Amino acid sequence: MVSSSAIRSFHSSALRLNKSVASNATSRSKFTSYLFGVTVLYGAGVYLLYEFYYKNNKITKMFKQERAKTHAPHL
Repeated sequence: MVSSSAIRSFHSSALRLNKSVASNATSRSKFTSYLFGVTVLYGAGVYLLYEFYYKNNKITKMFKQERAKTHAPHL
């Protein structure tokens, strides 16, 4: 069983650490993390669009080939 004084001291040290981390977060690091997040989201969006377009394009080509075989068997 953990004593209540140990819990209180841990809690107060965690609060002190949290305050010091929050005060040390400069605008530069906030901007850097924001820029990193935007870059990651942009890259993920571009990748997903590419994947969707590429797969959709393959499906469209396959469908057109099958349709050409069934509608124009002499070609």
